[in-house]
Amino acid sequence: GFGTRIMSAIPMSGLVDHYDRRKAIHHLQHGRIVIFAAGTGNPLVTTDSAASLRAIETQADVLLKATNVDGIYSADPAIDPNATLYQR
Repeated sequence: GFGTRIMSAIPMSGLVDHYDRRKAIHHLQHGRIVIFAAGTGNPLVTTDSAASLRAIETQADVLLKATNVDGIYSADPAIDPNATLYQR
């Protein structure tokens, strides 16, 4: 029952809107949920970093993380047993 928009960093005309900061803020101001897809569109940038960047750019009140780990780590904890969970 909520209005939703999907915006992608990688152009996918006809499927979703291309990411535009001003349009994203407009949708948020009108009470819509905005889902950001395709990271930043740049190689070697993690999706966690992209999510944080988009939240900062749009002055979001909340950032939801839906992954198999409980936070941000220094490395993949499934591969590296010495991975450190960042508290801040």
